[in-house]
Amino acid sequence: MTHNPIDLDAHRSAEGQQQTTARREQALEDQAQRRSFLRRQAEREEDLLKAPYGSFEASARITIHLIELFALTKEGREPRRRRLIERALADLERLTQTGRDTPPPPGPKGPPQEIST
Repeated sequence: MTHNPIDLDAHRSAEGQQQTTARREQALEDQAQRRSFLRRQAEREEDLLKAPYGSFEASARITIHLIELFALTKEGREPRRRRLIERALADLERLTQTGRDTPPPPGPKGPPQEIST
């Protein structure tokens, strides 16, 4: 067994070398974008931790952030969960813009009916 690494690039055609170079460059760019995303995410989380608590809006911002993180996972991309996530985010967005005391809009079945006894 030899300890000298084999230069695989020397065994590729010119087109194969170009494709390999393009894949390597894309991988480096992807890594840089991932590092940038993780840095921005950490900064956002630090800002959320510094924000004053006690208001519905502050709690909603943190909740939205956590739901968005879950949406990026394999489990969060499942179609049924994706619909639940979209609905929850829309509700939180609506509640933070209109205030907590605003009743929700009628659902697909219309407004809730009172039960008479």
